[in-house]
Amino acid sequence: MPRLVNTGSYVATRSFGGVDTGSYHGTQSLGDLNLRAKLTSEPVKTAAAIALTYHGYRRTGSLVWALVYGLAGRLVPVAAVPISLAQGFGQRKPCP
Repeated sequence: MPRLVNTGSYVATRSFGGVDTGSYHGTQSLGDLNLRAKLTSEPVKTAAAIALTYHGYRRTGSLVWALVYGLAGRLVPVAAVPISLAQGFGQRKPCP
């Protein structure tokens, strides 16, 4: 059985005889919490910002857009990195 951590609030109730029968609401397993912490850690955010700055510059040729891509990588690396891979990492944007 996985260990649980409290991510919510404790609801205390007293039954007859003064026995505490409270429960925790909003618990989740430590495995889920560790994965979320790893994906939003500072090294991951920094690496995503650097990689997406490179991708943005190679894709558009513009320093302004490179910084916008880098900012997106810093703020939302979980979404921005897969999007950059779907665009073809470091490939030029096709002209219409």
